[in-house]
Amino acid sequence: MVKTILILEDDVRLAMQWNRALTENGFIVYVTHGAIEATKLFDTNEIDLCIVDFMVHEQGKPSPNGGLSFLGRLGAAGRKKTKILGVSGMTHDYSAVNAEEFLLTFGAEDFLGKPFSADELLQQVRSML
Repeated sequence: MVKTILILEDDVRLAMQWNRALTENGFIVYVTHGAIEATKLFDTNEIDLCIVDFMVHEQGKPSPNGGLSFLGRLGAAGRKKTKILGVSGMTHDYSAVNAEEFLLTFGAEDFLGKPFSADELLQQVRSML
């Protein structure tokens, strides 16, 4: 059975790399760049896994339209079977914010710190599904 993945990532280049790696390996992929768009796609499609970026930027500034907002919407909707993989570049050099802790607390089952390779992403996705 083909699995469907929703990507919420504001870095278009990264999102397209992940999309290419996943589609080349047989997954159906939807790419979004904000929580509002991601929620609409989630509400109208069967999604097996969401790859959710912690911090989304719009016009060069941090936006509330990111991963935590999306996870909050999923929690309110009572998602059942969808797995969540949290991702962020805010790992080692950000002592004020622990993105991994936030994402796991708000519903992600696992976490990958950016940067990571397409092979690492595929390995993580396969292990979660």
